[in-house]
Amino acid sequence: MAEYTVTEILHARPWPIGEDPPKVIYYDFKVDGEERQVNIGRKPGNALTVGMKLEGHLEPGDRGGLKFKAANGFAGSGGPRGKSPEERKSIAMQASQKVGVDVVRIAVDAGLWKPETPAAVAAAVRNVAAELFAQVDGVSS
Repeated sequence: MAEYTVTEILHARPWPIGEDPPKVIYYDFKVDGEERQVNIGRKPGNALTVGMKLEGHLEPGDRGGLKFKAANGFAGSGGPRGKSPEERKSIAMQASQKVGVDVVRIAVDAGLWKPETPAAVAAAVRNVAAELFAQVDGVSS
């Protein structure tokens, strides 16, 4: 991936027009070592400025110019971030709960277990989910 320095901002267009604040601002700009204009869309709080360094590559864009593609797939607007440990734990717990329900349902449908009360079903789901989560949590720590 190459690094480009913004040398001139030619135009900034908010989108959608008339919305305040806009969702995206599209910039037409120049970078060092390239004659053609380059464009990029960025979130309003992440303005493009002269002198800013961008890491990525240029590819053919609309209107005969070039489109900047960041090295990480995003144009420096934050891009996708890894999930926090708390969020990953929550997702693992939800997945374990779903699988727990599925395991209990399969056991009941196959005639391997006949619960006597709804509380017994809930307890079985909790136990299966807890066992699954303990295995996932042990791997992810």
